[in-house]
Amino acid sequence: MADTLTVHVNADGPHSVSADAAGFETTGSFALVLENAGSPAHVHVRLDDALRRVAALGDTNHYVDRNATTIVDVSVADGPRPVSGTITVFTGYGSESVDVPVRIEEPSETSEGVAVGETLAQKPDPTTGSSAETLLVPGAVAATGVLSAALALVFLHGLVALFVAGVALVGAVAMAGFLLRAT
Repeated sequence: MADTLTVHVNADGPHSVSADAAGFETTGSFALVLENAGSPAHVHVRLDDALRRVAALGDTNHYVDRNATTIVDVSVADGPRPVSGTITVFTGYGSESVDVPVRIEEPSETSEGVAVGETLAQKPDPTTGSSAETLLVPGAVAATGVLSAALALVFLHGLVALFVAGVALVGAVAMAGFLLRAT
């Protein structure tokens, strides 16, 4: 949850409650941060009817310990946008409250991830490359495998040389075949 709405409890005296912002706009779920600057408090959070159509609270009653912070997740479901409503935070068993107008906007396309160019999603056209170019890389891989096998036979002795040479040849042929099929 990237968006946060902060409400201060007991900052201006017992049971006082105030919000950081006169209004709040978001495109989806958000965190309601309850910051207590004094003695422990019971806090009640309520969404009006308009917000309840698209948003939900896990719990509406919260205990905020002395000089502590409690985060209340407000989940927003998909649906028609924009939606405007009010979130109300009560302290002092309802004697004090603050209303914060909330507007839930349509998410912009850039906030939903990274824009990717359409050409990145297309497979390369094999007819555009030359046949020599298509065979060059697999041929180089196969030649490297044959050279590795020959060097293993020259510098190693006995069964170890045969094993390493065999592995190098089989690996090179398999990789060359894979590269040929991929192009």
